[in-house]
Formats: sequence, C-alpha cells, structure tokens
Amino acid sequence: RFSFVTGVQTCALPISECLYPVCGGVFTRAFILFYGERLTWFFTETAEDGTEHSTECQTTENQTEHMEGDSRYIRLCRMQRALDYHQERVLKNMMTDYEELTELVEEQFHAR
Repeated sequence: RFSFVTGVQTCALPISECLYPVCGGVFTRAFILFYGERLTWFFTETAEDGTEHSTECQTTENQTEHMEGDSRYIRLCRMQRALDYHQERVLKNMMTDYEELTELVEEQFHAR
C-alpha cells in the first residue's frame, strides 16, 4: 500500500491504494506530473500479524526547464512554466496555439 499527495496545494489530501506485484516483488505505479507539481509518497507494508510498517516520506517535483517534444503534456507544462515566470505575452501566444490545435483535432477527429 502506498499514499501520495499531488499538486501544489499545501493541504492536499493523501490518496491511498494497494499496489500489486508486477514481477518478483516489483511494484509499479505511473504518475504524470505537470510543471511545478509535487509528489510526496511513502509505502506502508502490512505484515502477516497485522502490524503496519511505513517508510519515510519522499518528495519529487517536476521543475524541468527545457522540455523536448511537442505533445499536449509538454505544451501544458510550458504554459505553466510561462505562467510561473509571469511571461504573459509568451503565455498568451502559447494558449492561442493550444486552442487552435485543440479545435483542429476536434474538427478532424469528430465522431460521425
């Protein structure tokens, strides 16, 4: 079992869920962290006698400055970074481009 807190809120609620082994005692869980988001986690193991043992909390934060690629995720991260650095003109241009691409995708892939 593990718990984590995402986002930049100072009082975010922890989420807890069971992890199941993928192979030979290896447990995995994928996360998407946008620019500026923080992930704090710890693991709790329940022994056969019912006692619980937890690891210390660990934290990671997405502060990647130079993201490669042009995916939706990377575009959103770049917009968040521009907002954090108060780059209003750059952010406005990025938002306009993002909206145009979203409209194009909706138009091209609209279910008929």
